[in-house]
Amino acid sequence: MKKLSSKQLGFLKREFGITDVDYSDKKGLEEIRLKCFDIETDEAASRYEAGNDDVSIGIRGDMAVSIIDDLYDVIHSDQTE
Repeated sequence: MKKLSSKQLGFLKREFGITDVDYSDKKGLEEIRLKCFDIETDEAASRYEAGNDDVSIGIRGDMAVSIIDDLYDVIHSDQTE
């Protein structure tokens, strides 16, 4: 089963105080994804308002997106450990 990297876990700790991720708790994983969606939206809006049309939405936004994507894979995986 895919798990978050140490950088992603550090991000969750800094942003939300999350120190432990229970990969078997799909509802909890979805809650984390929703928090990261909020960051993605905020960062994209800030970039747009600043007139920056880069593909990247900044380090913070890109990290949130990577967590969204990786947790999606975990939630929708049929594998268990």
